[in-house]
Amino acid sequence: MAPTKGRVGNARFVVHGLFMLVLVFLRFTPGFTLLLFGQPAELLLCLTLMIALYEHDTAGAVAGFSAGILMDLCTGVVPGFHAGLFMLMGGFAGYVSRQYLTNNLISALLLTAAGTFLYKLIHWLCFWVILGIERPFYHFFRHHMISFLFTVLLTVPAYFIVRFYRKRFRTRIPL
Repeated sequence: MAPTKGRVGNARFVVHGLFMLVLVFLRFTPGFTLLLFGQPAELLLCLTLMIALYEHDTAGAVAGFSAGILMDLCTGVVPGFHAGLFMLMGGFAGYVSRQYLTNNLISALLLTAAGTFLYKLIHWLCFWVILGIERPFYHFFRHHMISFLFTVLLTVPAYFIVRFYRKRFRTRIPL
């Protein structure tokens, strides 16, 4: 009996979810957080954009919404801010990757750089500029740009990890 496509796809999405939980652990557990000059990488956004690159628009939006909910639960910002923003970014990145990009490392780096810069800019405008924090440009370059660079740097291992298990679950293996 031949296995159905749904079973293979479901296993791939379960692995996406498990990888997302590992990244939440790495991002928000003290002592395990990956830091560059005291700034963490946006690992959940990076994974959302990698999923969008491979799975395209609907799965990218769902992954973005899931990652955003996890980010909202772990941070003290406005509830739904990350969920909505990551969902829009994942859906748009999936659409762009389906229409214009190929699944390679350069596309992953471009997609992550653009998405992370947009996220950092929106976050900075909403929580630093609008609230009237002193020296907003200093904080943008000191905090947000270092985190942006670190996220783009960590795109390389994230891309290869997602590519590995994406290829692993491409074949039709019964679960």
